[in-house]
Amino acid sequence: MELFLYYLTRGDSCAMTFTCCMADKRSEIRAVAEEPTVILGLPQ
Repeated sequence: MELFLYYLTRGDSCAMTFTCCMADKRSEIRAVAEEPTVILGLPQ
């Protein structure tokens, strides 16, 4: 099932990622970049 949640722009954070971290659960979110993108991943 796919569901569009929101667009992220420079400086934004993904609320779903924070939710999974707080619940100590693995995220099942799939992101699609519409332009060249740099993603910063931080360990929980």
